Order: sequence, then C-alpha cells, then structure tokens
Amino acid sequence: AADAKNDNTDPLVSQVLYNNMSFELRNFRDQFPQQVEVFITNPQGVSIASTNRTSDYYQGDEEWWQTAYKQGLYIGQPEYDESSGIMAVIMALPIRENNTGSILGILRTTINFATLSDSLVAGRFGETGRTILYLPGGQMISLAAGEGDKLQVVNEAAPDILQSLTGSNAPYLTLDLDGVPTLTGQAKVQVPGLSTEAEAITQLNWRMITQQDEQEALEAVTAQTRYNLIVALVVIIASALAAFGLARVITNPIVQLKSVAARVASGDLTAEAKVTTRDEVGTLATTFNAMTSQLRNLVGSLEQRVADRTHDLELASEVGRAVTEKVADMDDMLTSAAEMIRTRFGLYYTQVYLTDSNGSLLLLSAGTGEVGEALLKRGHHLTIDYNSLNGRAALEKKPVIVADTLKSSFFKPNPLLPKTRSEMAVPLISANRILGVLDMQAEESGTLSEANLPAFEALAGQLAIAIQNARLFAETEQARAEVESQARRLTRTGWSDYLNAIQKPEQTGYIYDQNQIVPMTEAEQSVPSAAGMLSAPIEVSGEPIGSFQVELEQEKRTVQTRELVQSVVRQVARQVENLRLLEMAERYRVEAENITRRLTHEGWDVFQKRSNTTSGYVFDLNQVKPLSDSGTGGLQGALIHPLAVRDEIIGEIHVDDVHHNDDDGELIEAVSRQLSAHIENIRLSDLNEKRAREMETVADLSATTSTVLDPDKLLQSVVDRTKESFGVYHAHIYLTDDKAKILILTAGAGETGQKMVAETHSIAMNAEKSLVARAVRERSAVIVNDVRADPGFLPNPLLPETRSEMAVPMIIGDRVLGVFDVQADVTGYFTDEDASIFSTLASQVAVALQNAKLFDETQLRSQELSALNQIITTASQTLDLNTILETVLGKVLSTINFSAGLISLFNQATGILELAAISNMPAPLENRFRTKGFGGTLCAYVADTKQSLSIGDLELGGPVDVRGLISNGFRSYLGAPIISKGHILGTLCLFNSNPQEISSALLLLVESMAGQLGIAIENALLYAEQSATVTQLRELDRLKSSFLANMS
Repeated sequence: AADAKNDNTDPLVSQVLYNNMSFELRNFRDQFPQQVEVFITNPQGVSIASTNRTSDYYQGDEEWWQTAYKQGLYIGQPEYDESSGIMAVIMALPIRENNTGSILGILRTTINFATLSDSLVAGRFGETGRTILYLPGGQMISLAAGEGDKLQVVNEAAPDILQSLTGSNAPYLTLDLDGVPTLTGQAKVQVPGLSTEAEAITQLNWRMITQQDEQEALEAVTAQTRYNLIVALVVIIASALAAFGLARVITNPIVQLKSVAARVASGDLTAEAKVTTRDEVGTLATTFNAMTSQLRNLVGSLEQRVADRTHDLELASEVGRAVTEKVADMDDMLTSAAEMIRTRFGLYYTQVYLTDSNGSLLLLSAGTGEVGEALLKRGHHLTIDYNSLNGRAALEKKPVIVADTLKSSFFKPNPLLPKTRSEMAVPLISANRILGVLDMQAEESGTLSEANLPAFEALAGQLAIAIQNARLFAETEQARAEVESQARRLTRTGWSDYLNAIQKPEQTGYIYDQNQIVPMTEAEQSVPSAAGMLSAPIEVSGEPIGSFQVELEQEKRTVQTRELVQSVVRQVARQVENLRLLEMAERYRVEAENITRRLTHEGWDVFQKRSNTTSGYVFDLNQVKPLSDSGTGGLQGALIHPLAVRDEIIGEIHVDDVHHNDDDGELIEAVSRQLSAHIENIRLSDLNEKRAREMETVADLSATTSTVLDPDKLLQSVVDRTKESFGVYHAHIYLTDDKAKILILTAGAGETGQKMVAETHSIAMNAEKSLVARAVRERSAVIVNDVRADPGFLPNPLLPETRSEMAVPMIIGDRVLGVFDVQADVTGYFTDEDASIFSTLASQVAVALQNAKLFDETQLRSQELSALNQIITTASQTLDLNTILETVLGKVLSTINFSAGLISLFNQATGILELAAISNMPAPLENRFRTKGFGGTLCAYVADTKQSLSIGDLELGGPVDVRGLISNGFRSYLGAPIISKGHILGTLCLFNSNPQEISSALLLLVESMAGQLGIAIENALLYAEQSATVTQLRELDRLKSSFLANMS
C-alpha cells in the first residue's frame, strides 16, 4: 500500500530505507550508477536495508532468494523490474559470517541492462551487420533506433527462425529473415573453469548471435564463384569470431580476477587484480586487492611475532642451559638464574621464591640488585593465598600477569621497587607439585604480557627441573656422606665392642711377617717403639683403628717405598678387620645359643600357661598317671636325671631303683635325651597345630570380610570371630580420625564391646597412657604381657581381668586406618608370632575396610551420575527457562548436600550479571543480590575468570571479601561457570553452612552439571528467539496479505 501511495513515511518503509546500512547501500549505488537498486534481507527473507522503496518487503518466497540461499549465487534473465521500472538483470548472493560461514542475510542488486549497449554497438558492422543477445524462452536483446535515431536496448520476442538456429547448436546458418537471406552465427556465453561464478553464467544459457544480409556479405564475390565462396567463408568465420569475442569481452575480467586469486592462494601475496572498469567486476577487483593488502600486513606482523617468540624461547633455552650447570649449589644457581633472566630479557627486577616444607609459605631465595639483597637479609616471605600475585600464582598453579600495574586492582606496589609497571608471576611446577614462583617485573607497561608468556613458562619449567635436580643432588650428597659416616660409625662401634676390656683388652697389637698377621703378646705390647720407626695410620672404611709401624732406614724411605708401605697397610687393615669379624662371629654364635635357650625357656613357659599342663607324670609299671593323682610328691631312692632341650632344663626324670649300677645311669641318660626330644617335638607339634588353626581362622576371616561391604558389619564380624577363634579375653577395633587426631572405638566383641561402642569411646592419638595410641604413633605392633607392671597401660573398668594386651595398627599404603586391639586374662600370653599373625589379619581387614569404603564412594558417585542424568532429562523435557533453572538448582543442592545456592545469568543487552534462580538463601543476601547485583562477590569472580572455584573454609579467606557470607552462616563455597559453545552465560554458585573438604570429584561433578545447564539454557534461549522470529514473520505475512488486499 505504501508503494502504491508513493509514501516513504510509512513506518515499515522508513525503517528499511532510513538506517545506516541503507545509507551505505545508496553510497555504493551513487559510485556505481549501473546498480539501479540494492537491498539486503535477513536470513528469514525480510528486507532490512534498501536503496529504494521496493514493491514487496518479504522476499523469502522469491526464486532468486531461494536460489541464492541454497546455491550461493543467483544471476537472473533480463526482464522488466517493477521496483526500478527498467530492463534489468537481478543478481543475488548470501552474506556470510567470517568465522563460522553461517548466512547472515542475502544481498540483491538490480543491474541496468542498458550498460550492455556499448557491447552491442561494438557488435555492429557494415550496413546490415548486427549482434543480438538471445535469451532462453524465445526472448532477445538487441539495439533499435529510438528518439532522434538514437540507439537503445530493447527486449523483444525472437523470430521463430532464430529459435530453430539456437536449437540446432550449429555454429552458423543462412536464414530467411523477412524474405531477406541472412548469414547468421552463434556462440554460447560462458566462463572457463569450474567455479561457482562460471557455473552460474553457463546456466544462464545466453547466446550471442551475429547477423548480416547475404547480399551485403556476398556482394564482393559476385564476379567469381570461388572468390564468392572464400568471402562467404571469411564472413561466416568473422561472424563466429565476433560472437565468440563478444562473449570473451564479457567474461575476460572475471577470468583475470580468477587467475589473480589462484596466485594469491598459492602464496603470492604481491599479486594484484587490474581494475579496468567501474562495474561490479571492477568493484570486486578493488575489494579483492584490499583483502590481499590486509593479508600481506597480517602475514608480515605474524612473521614478526614469530621472530619475537623464537628470540624469547632462544633466550629461555640459553638461561636454562646455564642454570642446569650449577645444580651443585642451589643458592648460586638461583642467584645466577635471576640475574641472567633480568639481563637477557631487559627487565627491571627478577626474584625467585621457593615453598617451605609445609607448602604454606613462599620464601625468597634469590633477588637481583640491592633490592634483592635487602629482601634476602630480612628473610622476606609471602603467604600462599590470594593477597599477593606470587601467592595467587602458587595457589592456582597458573601464571598471573599484570600488563599495567596502574590499571590493576589487585597489584600491591613495593616501595623498594617504585618503577614497576608490569609484572608476571610464573609458578615453578615439577610433577604437579609447586616448588616456588618465578617473579619478573618491568619498567614499561605491556612488557610482560600473554605474548611472551610461553617463553617464560618454558624457562620456569627448566628452572623447576634444575631446582628439583639440585635438591636431588644435595640429597644424594647427604646420603653418601651419611653412608660414609655410618660406615665409620659401625667400624668404630665394632672395634669398641671388640676391645671391650672383657673379652679383649682395650688395646691390642699384631705382628705382620711374611704375609701373616700374628697377635702380639702382652710382653711384646709393653716394649716401647724404637726411635726412627716409619708410621702410617690403619683405616677401615675411613675410620682410623690404629697405626702401622715398620723399621726402615732413613736412606731407604723413597717414594716407591712409601707407596709399598701404604699397600701393605691396606692389606693389613683388611686382614685385621677379618680377624675381628671372625672373633665377633664366634661371640654372636655363643649369644645365639643363649638366646635359643632363652626362647626355649619362654616357649615352655607360654606353653604351660596356655595349656594348663600337669606338673608331671608317674608310671607304676601298670599305667601312666598325672603326678598329682599318684598321691606321692616323689620317689624314694630314685635316680634323678634332668630333661634338657638345647641345654635348657625343662624337667626331671626320676627312676625308683634302689639297686642300681653305673650302666643304669647311662641308660637313664639316653632315655632322658630321647624323652626330652620327644617332649619338645610334642610341644612344637602342638604349637604348629595352633598356628595352623590360627592361620586357617585368618584365611576364613579374610574370605568373610571380602564379601561384606558394610564397614560396621565387617568390623563387628571380625572382632566377634577373633574372640571366639583365638580364645582371647576381649577384642575391639579403633578407627582413626585424622582431622580430630583421635581414635574412635568402632567395633567391640560381646556385650562389653558393644556398650563401649555405644558410649562413643575414643582415645587421643597423642595419649601417652594408651597402647592403642602408641601403636598408631610407632606404626608397629605393641605387646605388653603384664599390663599391671606397664606405666603406659590405660585400664578400662569394663575390662577388669585384662592381664596382657597387644595393639596392632591397620595400615594400607602409608596410611594408618585404625588399630586392632586384643587382650588376654593371663600374663605372658602374646608372642612375636602372635604379632605377626595379627598383623597379617589387620592388613587384610584394612584392605577389606578400604574396599568397603570404596564401594560406598562408588555408590555415591553412581547416585551423583544418576542425579546428573536426571538434570539432563529434566532440561530436555521443557524449554521454559525459569522451570529449568529452578529444577536444576534444587537437584544440584539435594545431590551434593549443600545448604543454599543460586544461578546468575548475564543480561544480553547490558552485559551485567543478574540473579536468575535462588534457593534457601538468607533474606539479607538475597536482597543484596537482587538490588545491588554481584559486584565484588565470589560469583562475579568465577564469571570474570571463567574458572571453577572451591573454598573448603571461608574463615581462611578467598579471592574477594567473604565476610558477608560468614556473617550469614556460610562456611564453604563451590562455584562453576555456565559455559556453552565457548561463551559464558552465567554462574552456578553453591554455599554450605559447614566447612568441608571439597574433592576434585565433587568439583568435576558440579562442572558437569553447569555444562549441562549451559546447554539447556542455550536451547531455551534459541527456542525463545525462534518463537519471536515466527511471531514477527506471521506479522509480516499479515502485513503482506493486507498490502496485497489493498493493491487489489
């Protein structure tokens, strides 16, 4: 309706005609007036910018729009254009986004076909020679006389006879046009190659036709037939060549531009397209040249950046090589490294921090110049937290860069370094462990930036390896020194034990004669050394043990003689040491026999206590009876002979024989030896059977515990079976609480044990008066066979009969999980073998307990993954954004058991982080987030850094002020950015009222939930956008219908 009324003030028309894009299009049309009309549509086909008022503002249903959108280029047939009112050709192509190639819109231009008049005029020759552009559908473009005999381009129907020519594909024919024989030639308009443009021009199916009256063409050959034929042939060939040449005139500029594009594609960025016209091809050539110029500039700057980067890496490699050569002295290495980095890279100041043994402090280890010396003297150090650049770099394990200190909010100036304008702190990491921080400062802003970060990261990696190597070198040197010191100490202790003034005098001597070592007599040792003796120290493992003296005349003391003496001294040292070792071995053999006798005595003592064996037996020539049943305490006139095992008396044998002789004594001695061996074998057999039963019990318990996945049931089963199978007075198990530094009673045998568990009985790990706590500290079994005589025993009123106790730590890897404690009601009950058996059982229980805990953790992970799957399912079932946010937030809180949470999203119009969903948040905090936004909060920090953040205890501080959260009852925080397709949409922030250790698995789970939430939000926003687009298209369709109705 607006077009019919010639009304440009219509809102719909003015919105399209009067915007910045439309002004640019009109400027383009003014520069290239053959472009009669140019306009742009959006991807839905609606006009958004135009040079002229168009007859139709929805173009999506037009053939040219559909072809350009699907095939990438449209060139139409010449026809009358309603919008411009002229004979024109329509061309259209898509406008694409640079990075993704997605279609942003369609550009259409209407080209005045009158621009071809010059080409058609050039195609006129002779009196009747002319050129025609034949179009599909029986139309042709030709020149006709207009007003004042001025030639003008006309479009009219082609004669049927021309259609027969184009249908034959013959290069030339003689046709009868209006009764006049006419020579006619034809050629297709096409562009060589397989490009989209060449294919589009070929599909136009245009043909150039040249015509000339036969009489004019043949008038020069009427005199002679042969000449006539030659002339006719020349004319026909000329006509064909003219048609072909005209086609080339149209396509040559495009072919030339394609050739230049091929050179650029092959790497020749100096190639430029010649601009010979001001038409579309000329514009394309100009644009192409501009693009080539930008490529040249880009490649040039890229080569410079690569050169700078290569130079920085070479400097880093040079510094790294120099540093690795000084690993023997850590301080010198770090000092040299700091100075080399400063000088090679032209920096203002460089320093190196190393972490302390606890990993909580950064200790300054090297610094350049007088400032570095001053800071080192006062023991400068930093805490590993967010209050400094170096602390932040160590805490986050990633570089921190301040390109301009004047514009940084978290840079803290040092009065000793007033000229610092840019700073970079790079963590020194080896095997994922922080060793320290390399800190560099420059006097100009921008000197330290992301551009040269790779070089400094490579340098930091080499420095970290050098530091690690230096520490390993120092440790190796220390270990070598300790080994040598230990060898000297052992030698010194060995000789001190050997010459103990009991078995050997405190001083002794040997005579070396003819390769033999003979001990000196006391008389020889008392003779003083002769004057002028040549003396040399005797050393074993570097420890001096004596001196070697030899009678040698002064004139014979040559260098060769001294070397010979040294060789003899070394040989003497080895022989003397061997003599000592042989004698010590003999001493140890005697001591071993004594120990064997003691063990035999202790073994029989334990055997009698455990088995309640009778004190003796008597044989009355009829049967063997216990001695207590015989009614006599001994035999009158008996022969008595001891029963001994390994020289240890274990009993006596009494024989009632008043009339005995010497042979009877020998017989009794032989019988006693056999009887002693038999009794010992019986004891050992009983002991082995007992151990076998105990090991069988251990194996049975191991098999049972491997099938129980409930930790409480597992431990209760172990203590009950232990008390029953091993016959102990009591058994119970304590588990460690590393945070509270206590041992908690978790399982106890019988009613007494269950009562103690119900009372939540616990013991401090540092308790001195506790065998259980001592076992944890010493990480080994503790045995007390008489608790009443041990000051470290902790009595329990519920276990009054305890007389012996053994506490065995349950260890897996390097961690103590708890203590297995057993008690007996007799003294001397437990042995080292019992400790070995119970250590095996404790290890297996520890493994089973660990497996049960891992099973619980696996079940928990399974529940978390199930919750994540539910979140994905919920997000896929609805496209309403509010419903998605509220449902997901509730599911996240219930899954990870946090107190409160919120979801914030960026406002797409303002770019400000705004509250989108909230749950269980205290009213003051909720009001603060709704009214004042998220500036200076942990949520904003996560959004700015695009990194997840976990704080197990807010009391320890954070990257921003967290006092407001603490005052509202929160003690821990977990936040993750919501990211989709590389763009951050907002944050997922969770709060808990208790401090807790946030594991990497939990952090990964929340990040996965945030990722799925990002996908769901993106889908909901796209759905809302599409809904709005559909609504807009429906409104445009309604306007179109209304417009057509008004037109009709």
